[in-house]
Amino acid sequence: MFEATGGARFIVNPRSSPAKILNPDEIAWCLENFRPAAFSVLKPEIYPARLVKALCVLFMNRSQLQSARLTYVAPPGKEDGARIVIGIEADGDIPRLVEEIFTAAAVTEPDFPVDVASLDTNIANHPLHKHLLTVEPFYRREACYA
Repeated sequence: MFEATGGARFIVNPRSSPAKILNPDEIAWCLENFRPAAFSVLKPEIYPARLVKALCVLFMNRSQLQSARLTYVAPPGKEDGARIVIGIEADGDIPRLVEEIFTAAAVTEPDFPVDVASLDTNIANHPLHKHLLTVEPFYRREACYA
């Protein structure tokens, strides 16, 4: 987003105290120094079927969710640091939905870290988001593939 709107100012946490206005020179510094980290896509030794099933049950009652995808990623060369990433395409109260996903993950995969990424098919700039959009969904509004 910052790259696409060069020269603009951004307000970070506009409804919180303290809010922060990022000036163009601060944004340029961030773009120069904080690039998306590289990652390795892994195949799981054991597919998290319990998590997927729990999420399908949860998602059936969440009309704002269109689809969900799952992948495993780790820093390059550090497969022991792998984590599950759930990519969701949703509208509405996404922070609440993310908290519900974390709750389901804590119950079904307590020893495995889980992250959630909100996906937008129109704006997929981050390499992880691009990858997730190539993964077949395990949940679509019309069907669950658990």
